[in-house]
Amino acid sequence: MAANEKKSEGALTTTGLKTLKLSVLKPHPEQAHYFREYSPFEYEQLKADIAANGVRVPPEVLPPGNAAGLHPWTLVKGHARCKIWGGLGHASIAVRVRHDLREVERAVIDEEFLRDNVARRQLDKLGQARAAVGLYLIERTRKGRRVSGDPLACGELRDRVGRIVGMSGRNLKRYMNVLAAPLEVQDAFQAGAVRLVDAARFVGLGKREREALVARLRKGDDAKAVFAEFLPRGGGRPVKAGDSMDAFVKAIERAAALLDGRVHSASAGHVRKHEKSLRKGRKLIRTLLAKLDPDG
Repeated sequence: MAANEKKSEGALTTTGLKTLKLSVLKPHPEQAHYFREYSPFEYEQLKADIAANGVRVPPEVLPPGNAAGLHPWTLVKGHARCKIWGGLGHASIAVRVRHDLREVERAVIDEEFLRDNVARRQLDKLGQARAAVGLYLIERTRKGRRVSGDPLACGELRDRVGRIVGMSGRNLKRYMNVLAAPLEVQDAFQAGAVRLVDAARFVGLGKREREALVARLRKGDDAKAVFAEFLPRGGGRPVKAGDSMDAFVKAIERAAALLDGRVHSASAGHVRKHEKSLRKGRKLIRTLLAKLDPDG
Protein backbone atom coordinates (compact mmCIF):
# COMPACT_ATOMS: atom_id res chain seq x y z
CA MET A 1 0.00 0.00 0.00
CA ALA A 2 1.37 3.44 -0.94
CA ALA A 3 2.45 5.82 1.82
CA ASN A 4 -0.13 8.46 0.87
CA GLU A 5 -2.84 5.77 0.87
CA LYS A 6 -1.87 4.70 4.40
CA LYS A 7 -1.99 8.31 5.51
CA SER A 8 -5.50 8.82 4.10
CA GLU A 9 -6.78 5.76 5.95
CA GLY A 10 -5.92 7.16 9.35
CA ALA A 11 -4.86 5.33 12.47
CA LEU A 12 -6.61 2.51 14.29
CA THR A 13 -7.85 3.69 17.68
CA THR A 14 -7.87 1.73 20.91
CA THR A 15 -11.64 1.24 20.47
CA GLY A 16 -11.18 -0.63 17.21
CA LEU A 17 -12.27 2.35 15.13
CA LYS A 18 -10.32 3.99 12.33
CA THR A 19 -10.12 7.74 11.80
CA LEU A 20 -10.67 8.67 8.17
CA LYS A 21 -10.88 11.97 6.35
CA LEU A 22 -14.46 12.78 5.42
CA SER A 23 -13.27 13.54 1.87
CA VAL A 24 -12.39 9.87 1.22
CA LEU A 25 -15.80 8.52 2.25
CA LYS A 26 -18.21 7.56 -0.54
CA PRO A 27 -22.02 7.35 -0.28
CA HIS A 28 -23.64 4.01 -0.96
CA PRO A 29 -24.65 3.93 -4.67
CA GLU A 30 -28.34 3.51 -3.77
CA GLN A 31 -28.48 6.18 -1.05
CA ALA A 32 -30.10 8.85 -3.22
CA HIS A 33 -32.60 6.37 -4.69
CA TYR A 34 -33.95 4.96 -1.45
CA PHE A 35 -33.56 7.75 1.07
CA ARG A 36 -34.58 11.38 0.71
CA GLU A 37 -32.96 14.20 2.65
CA TYR A 38 -34.11 14.94 6.18
CA SER A 39 -36.62 17.73 6.57
CA PRO A 40 -35.06 21.00 7.86
CA PHE A 41 -36.57 20.35 11.31
CA GLU A 42 -35.26 16.76 11.50
CA TYR A 43 -31.84 17.84 10.23
CA GLU A 44 -31.49 20.62 12.81
CA GLN A 45 -32.57 18.27 15.61
CA LEU A 46 -29.93 15.70 14.66
CA LYS A 47 -27.33 18.44 14.16
CA ALA A 48 -28.00 19.85 17.63
CA ASP A 49 -27.62 16.39 19.18
CA ILE A 50 -24.32 15.71 17.38
CA ALA A 51 -22.98 19.17 18.22
CA ALA A 52 -23.70 18.53 21.90
CA ASN A 53 -22.78 14.84 22.18
CA GLY A 54 -20.61 14.02 19.18
CA VAL A 55 -21.20 11.07 16.86
CA ARG A 56 -22.28 8.48 19.39
CA VAL A 57 -22.79 5.67 16.86
CA PRO A 58 -19.80 5.46 14.49
CA PRO A 59 -20.53 5.28 10.74
CA GLU A 60 -19.63 1.98 9.09
CA VAL A 61 -17.69 1.67 5.84
CA LEU A 62 -16.51 -1.01 3.43
CA PRO A 63 -12.81 -1.85 3.28
CA PRO A 64 -10.68 -1.43 0.15
CA GLY A 65 -10.60 -4.41 -2.18
CA ASN A 66 -14.09 -5.59 -1.31
CA ALA A 67 -15.46 -8.37 -3.54
CA ALA A 68 -18.51 -6.30 -4.47
CA GLY A 69 -16.28 -3.87 -6.36
CA LEU A 70 -17.52 -0.82 -4.49
CA HIS A 71 -15.27 2.16 -3.74
CA PRO A 72 -13.00 1.87 -0.71
CA TRP A 73 -14.65 3.47 2.31
CA THR A 74 -18.16 3.29 0.86
CA LEU A 75 -20.65 4.10 3.61
CA VAL A 76 -22.97 1.33 4.71
CA LYS A 77 -24.32 3.25 7.70
CA GLY A 78 -24.10 6.87 8.80
CA HIS A 79 -24.54 9.08 5.72
CA ALA A 80 -26.34 11.84 7.61
CA ARG A 81 -23.95 11.68 10.57
CA CYS A 82 -20.97 12.21 8.27
CA LYS A 83 -22.64 15.11 6.49
CA ILE A 84 -23.53 16.87 9.73
CA TRP A 85 -20.11 16.21 11.30
CA GLY A 86 -18.45 17.83 8.30
CA GLY A 87 -20.90 20.71 8.44
CA LEU A 88 -19.82 21.33 12.03
CA GLY A 89 -16.29 21.99 10.80
CA HIS A 90 -14.63 18.59 11.24
CA ALA A 91 -12.38 17.14 8.53
CA SER A 92 -12.12 13.58 9.90
CA ILE A 93 -14.38 11.08 11.63
CA ALA A 94 -13.96 7.79 13.51
CA VAL A 95 -15.56 4.92 11.56
CA ARG A 96 -15.94 1.19 11.92
CA VAL A 97 -14.49 -0.71 8.94
CA ARG A 98 -16.68 -3.69 8.05
CA HIS A 99 -13.99 -6.25 7.24
CA ASP A 100 -16.69 -8.91 7.58
CA LEU A 101 -18.22 -7.57 4.35
CA ARG A 102 -14.98 -7.72 2.34
CA GLU A 103 -15.69 -11.04 0.62
CA VAL A 104 -19.48 -10.98 0.37
CA GLU A 105 -21.57 -10.30 -2.75
CA ARG A 106 -23.15 -6.93 -3.47
CA ALA A 107 -26.64 -8.14 -2.50
CA VAL A 108 -25.50 -8.84 1.07
CA ILE A 109 -24.07 -5.32 1.38
CA ASP A 110 -27.21 -3.76 -0.07
CA GLU A 111 -29.37 -5.74 2.34
CA GLU A 112 -27.27 -4.54 5.29
CA PHE A 113 -27.49 -0.95 4.02
CA LEU A 114 -31.28 -1.05 3.62
CA ARG A 115 -32.06 -2.81 6.88
CA ASP A 116 -29.93 -0.45 8.94
CA ASN A 117 -31.30 2.69 7.33
CA VAL A 118 -34.87 1.52 7.84
CA ALA A 119 -34.13 0.69 11.46
CA ARG A 120 -32.26 3.89 12.31
CA ARG A 121 -33.94 6.66 10.33
CA GLN A 122 -37.31 8.10 11.14
CA LEU A 123 -38.47 7.38 7.60
CA ASP A 124 -41.88 8.44 6.45
CA LYS A 125 -44.18 5.67 5.28
CA LEU A 126 -43.26 6.00 1.62
CA GLY A 127 -39.56 5.80 2.45
CA GLN A 128 -40.19 2.68 4.50
CA ALA A 129 -42.24 1.17 1.68
CA ARG A 130 -39.53 1.96 -0.89
CA ALA A 131 -36.89 0.28 1.27
CA ALA A 132 -39.20 -2.70 1.77
CA VAL A 133 -39.44 -3.15 -2.00
CA GLY A 134 -35.65 -3.07 -2.29
CA LEU A 135 -35.22 -5.64 0.47
CA TYR A 136 -37.87 -7.89 -1.05
CA LEU A 137 -36.16 -7.90 -4.45
CA ILE A 138 -32.77 -8.61 -2.87
CA GLU A 139 -34.18 -11.51 -0.86
CA ARG A 140 -35.88 -13.00 -3.90
CA THR A 141 -32.70 -12.72 -5.97
CA ARG A 142 -30.55 -14.34 -3.28
CA LYS A 143 -33.00 -17.23 -3.14
CA GLY A 144 -32.95 -17.59 -6.92
CA ARG A 145 -36.59 -16.50 -7.18
CA ARG A 146 -36.50 -13.55 -9.56
CA VAL A 147 -39.65 -11.48 -9.90
CA SER A 148 -41.07 -11.43 -13.41
CA GLY A 149 -43.11 -8.47 -14.60
CA ASP A 150 -44.04 -5.64 -12.26
CA PRO A 151 -42.85 -6.48 -8.72
CA LEU A 152 -45.38 -4.02 -7.25
CA ALA A 153 -48.18 -6.26 -8.54
CA CYS A 154 -46.92 -9.15 -6.41
CA GLY A 155 -49.37 -9.99 -3.61
CA GLU A 156 -46.60 -11.06 -1.22
CA LEU A 157 -44.82 -7.73 -1.61
CA ARG A 158 -48.06 -5.78 -1.33
CA ASP A 159 -48.83 -7.54 1.96
CA ARG A 160 -45.36 -6.74 3.29
CA VAL A 161 -45.64 -3.06 2.38
CA GLY A 162 -49.11 -3.02 3.94
CA ARG A 163 -47.71 -4.25 7.25
CA ILE A 164 -44.96 -1.62 7.19
CA VAL A 165 -47.20 1.35 6.44
CA GLY A 166 -50.01 -0.05 8.58
CA MET A 167 -52.59 0.08 5.82
CA SER A 168 -54.71 -2.09 3.61
CA GLY A 169 -57.31 -1.66 0.91
CA ARG A 170 -57.61 1.64 -0.94
CA ASN A 171 -54.88 3.55 0.91
CA LEU A 172 -52.39 0.72 0.43
CA LYS A 173 -53.22 0.69 -3.27
CA ARG A 174 -52.47 4.42 -3.35
CA TYR A 175 -49.06 3.88 -1.76
CA MET A 176 -48.26 1.18 -4.31
CA ASN A 177 -49.29 3.56 -7.11
CA VAL A 178 -46.98 6.25 -5.76
CA LEU A 179 -44.11 3.75 -5.59
CA ALA A 180 -44.74 2.98 -9.26
CA ALA A 181 -44.43 6.69 -10.15
CA PRO A 182 -41.14 8.45 -10.99
CA LEU A 183 -39.06 9.75 -8.10
CA GLU A 184 -40.08 13.32 -8.90
CA VAL A 185 -43.66 12.44 -8.02
CA GLN A 186 -42.60 10.53 -4.92
CA ASP A 187 -40.48 13.48 -3.79
CA ALA A 188 -43.40 15.88 -4.24
CA PHE A 189 -45.56 13.66 -2.04
CA GLN A 190 -42.87 13.20 0.61
CA ALA A 191 -42.27 16.96 0.72
CA GLY A 192 -45.96 17.46 1.51
CA ALA A 193 -46.60 19.41 -1.69
CA VAL A 194 -49.03 16.80 -3.04
CA ARG A 195 -51.67 14.72 -1.28
CA LEU A 196 -51.45 10.93 -1.32
CA VAL A 197 -54.65 10.66 -3.34
CA ASP A 198 -53.32 13.02 -6.03
CA ALA A 199 -49.84 11.48 -6.21
CA ALA A 200 -51.46 8.05 -6.57
CA ARG A 201 -53.64 9.24 -9.47
CA PHE A 202 -50.53 10.08 -11.50
CA VAL A 203 -50.44 6.50 -12.85
CA GLY A 204 -53.91 6.98 -14.34
CA LEU A 205 -52.79 9.80 -16.62
CA GLY A 206 -52.01 9.15 -20.27
CA LYS A 207 -48.37 8.68 -21.27
CA ARG A 208 -48.00 12.20 -22.68
CA GLU A 209 -49.61 13.77 -19.63
CA ARG A 210 -47.30 11.79 -17.32
CA GLU A 211 -44.23 12.84 -19.27
CA ALA A 212 -45.32 16.48 -19.36
CA LEU A 213 -46.08 16.54 -15.62
CA VAL A 214 -42.70 15.02 -14.70
CA ALA A 215 -40.91 17.43 -17.05
CA ARG A 216 -42.54 20.34 -15.21
CA LEU A 217 -41.45 18.97 -11.84
CA ARG A 218 -37.88 18.56 -13.10
CA LYS A 219 -37.90 22.20 -14.17
CA GLY A 220 -38.65 23.13 -10.59
CA ASP A 221 -42.25 24.27 -11.11
CA ASP A 222 -44.45 24.33 -8.03
CA ALA A 223 -45.64 20.75 -7.54
CA LYS A 224 -49.03 21.70 -6.12
CA ALA A 225 -49.78 23.96 -9.08
CA VAL A 226 -48.57 21.37 -11.58
CA PHE A 227 -50.78 18.61 -10.16
CA ALA A 228 -53.75 20.97 -10.01
CA GLU A 229 -53.25 21.64 -13.72
CA PHE A 230 -53.11 17.98 -14.72
CA LEU A 231 -55.65 16.55 -12.29
CA PRO A 232 -59.21 17.81 -11.71
CA ARG A 233 -60.30 18.97 -8.28
CA GLY A 234 -62.56 16.95 -6.04
CA GLY A 235 -60.88 13.57 -6.59
CA GLY A 236 -62.38 12.94 -10.03
CA ARG A 237 -60.80 10.88 -12.73
CA PRO A 238 -57.56 12.13 -14.38
CA VAL A 239 -57.88 14.62 -17.21
CA LYS A 240 -57.63 13.02 -20.65
CA ALA A 241 -56.54 14.90 -23.76
CA GLY A 242 -60.04 14.75 -25.24
CA ASP A 243 -61.58 16.07 -22.03
CA SER A 244 -59.12 18.95 -22.01
CA MET A 245 -60.03 19.91 -25.59
CA ASP A 246 -63.76 19.71 -24.85
CA ALA A 247 -63.30 22.08 -21.91
CA PHE A 248 -61.18 24.41 -24.04
CA VAL A 249 -63.76 24.57 -26.82
CA LYS A 250 -66.60 25.17 -24.36
CA ALA A 251 -64.62 28.04 -22.85
CA ILE A 252 -64.18 29.52 -26.33
CA GLU A 253 -67.89 29.18 -27.02
CA ARG A 254 -68.77 30.93 -23.76
CA ALA A 255 -66.27 33.71 -24.43
CA ALA A 256 -67.49 34.13 -28.03
CA ALA A 257 -71.08 34.50 -26.79
CA LEU A 258 -70.00 37.14 -24.28
CA LEU A 259 -67.95 39.10 -26.82
CA ASP A 260 -70.44 38.86 -29.68
CA GLY A 261 -71.09 42.39 -30.86
CA ARG A 262 -68.59 43.84 -28.38
CA VAL A 263 -65.23 42.96 -29.96
CA HIS A 264 -64.84 46.25 -31.85
CA SER A 265 -65.46 48.31 -28.74
CA ALA A 266 -62.56 46.69 -26.86
CA SER A 267 -59.69 49.17 -26.43
CA ALA A 268 -56.12 48.43 -27.57
CA GLY A 269 -54.98 48.76 -23.95
CA HIS A 270 -57.43 46.09 -22.81
CA VAL A 271 -56.30 43.77 -25.59
CA ARG A 272 -52.65 44.41 -24.69
CA LYS A 273 -53.41 43.45 -21.09
CA HIS A 274 -54.41 39.95 -22.25
CA GLU A 275 -52.02 39.70 -25.19
CA LYS A 276 -49.98 36.82 -23.81
CA SER A 277 -53.05 34.66 -23.15
CA LEU A 278 -54.63 35.56 -26.49
CA ARG A 279 -51.49 34.60 -28.41
CA LYS A 280 -51.23 31.34 -26.46
CA GLY A 281 -54.87 30.57 -27.31
CA ARG A 282 -54.28 31.37 -30.98
CA LYS A 283 -51.28 29.01 -31.04
CA LEU A 284 -53.33 26.19 -29.48
CA ILE A 285 -56.19 26.71 -31.96
CA ARG A 286 -53.82 26.65 -34.93
CA THR A 287 -52.20 23.46 -33.63
CA LEU A 288 -55.59 21.77 -33.26
CA LEU A 289 -56.84 22.87 -36.67
CA ALA A 290 -53.62 21.64 -38.29
CA LYS A 291 -54.74 18.10 -37.42
CA LEU A 292 -57.58 18.50 -39.94
CA ASP A 293 -55.28 19.71 -42.69
CA PRO A 294 -51.70 18.66 -41.85
CA ASP A 295 -50.47 19.61 -45.33
CA GLY A 296 -52.19 23.00 -45.32
